Amino acid sequence: MRVQRLLTLLAGTLVSAAIVSCDQTPEVVMSAPHPTALRAPRVDVHFRLADAERERIIRGYDPDALERLLARITPERRSEILSYFQIPSPEDHSRTRGQLIGLNEPELQPLLDEVWAPMWDEVKATDADIAADVFQFPGREIAARRRADRNQAPAQPE
Repeated sequence: MRVQRLLTLLAGTLVSAAIVSCDQTPEVVMSAPHPTALRAPRVDVHFRLADAERERIIRGYDPDALERLLARITPERRSEILSYFQIPSPEDHSRTRGQLIGLNEPELQPLLDEVWAPMWDEVKATDADIAADVFQFPGREIAARRRADRNQAPAQPE
């Protein structure tokens, strides 16, 4: 069961990597007759995910980091980006999205890495898996650093 789940995640990652690598558009993406920017000109300090949106976030992603990322995305593109990290709603009949593993915005990629970092623990990646980048998820360096910090922290008395 674990192997099948890991293979499914790996296959999705590889497909997503192929899709992302094809898109070399630096800032504006054509998704309508008029291109829309991805990165907002300024951080929306008032942006918050609704409780219903937060509840649908797939286990393994960091919802707080996702909220910080979305606060830096233009309002027109937020739902599109959010959908990559959510369980589809029953009324959503659109095709499967895949996984968002890269952004062509250098300012946004570190935030995306934070969103993904807990996924390394979710798939029960070993230290060797992280070092070898077995799953090729974003956030590998963050996951490795967090794990090293946890391993060095003194044990708390129970």
